[in-house]
Parts: sequence; C-alpha cells; structure tokens
Amino acid sequence: MEKSGVPAAVICTRPFLEQSKAMAVTHGFIEYPFVEVFHPIATASPVSLQAEAERVTDEVLGLLLNVRG
Repeated sequence: MEKSGVPAAVICTRPFLEQSKAMAVTHGFIEYPFVEVFHPIATASPVSLQAEAERVTDEVLGLLLNVRG
C-alpha cells in the first residue's frame, strides 16, 4: 500500500515484531513504524480488544495521517 502511495499502519504483537521488521526491510522500508498490541490477541475478550483499540487509536491515526513524533 505504501509503495502505491496509500498510507498504511501495521499493527502486530511483540512476538511478531522482528519478523515484521525483517519483512519491511526486505521491501525497502528500513525504519518502518509498527503499532504494537498485546499478545495473544486471538483469545482476548471483546472488552480487552476494545480497550486495546482505544489505546492505539491515536498512534494508528498518526501513521495514517503521516503525523509522526
């Protein structure tokens, strides 16, 4: 998406950060930013997922709107 000019935000859990970084480098994004969420997310309750989504919303929007700081 980013290579096509469409902003994107990658959201992943800590155990997958290194693989995500390696994949980004492979595709030419040396210091690509990631939004980290708790692990494991697959078994999280709806209440926990809602809280986590609220926690990372500003960070994700910052990436999509290219507001990094």
